[in-house]
Amino acid sequence: MNIVIGNILDQRIEMAERKGIGHPNTICDEITEQISSALCRYYLNECGVILHHNVDKALLIGGQSNPAYRGGKITEPISLIIAGRATHKIGNKEIPVHDIAIETARSWLTEHIKHLDVSKDVEIQSRIRPGSADLIQLFNRPGKGRSCSGQ
Repeated sequence: MNIVIGNILDQRIEMAERKGIGHPNTICDEITEQISSALCRYYLNECGVILHHNVDKALLIGGQSNPAYRGGKITEPISLIIAGRATHKIGNKEIPVHDIAIETARSWLTEHIKHLDVSKDVEIQSRIRPGSADLIQLFNRPGKGRSCSGQ
């Protein structure tokens, strides 16, 4: 169902919502996109192929602060929970999915939210689980690059 705001010369006007860079939804979307890219790079470098992953969920929970002119103090850290599915192991090779996700999130926050001390004011958790066996098998079918063991 569309919401029509008004008509100008019998033309419909359509409204769209735009969220800025500091909006929690934008932050979560940007971070999960960067994590997906980082996983793709890792999988390509180590395995020669992009393995199954779908990291598209994140929850940003605001912390608490005592604001003050020209400063203030964060009294309870911000929480960021990242979720989705990714290949954690292929053959005997463990893939550092959680480390990649957390480091990528830290890096994005540090670069884009300038006055936030990410090391002490943000708690980041990776809840990225392995994908289903069927999807992993589909992505690991023969002839799709070298093995992750480097062979």
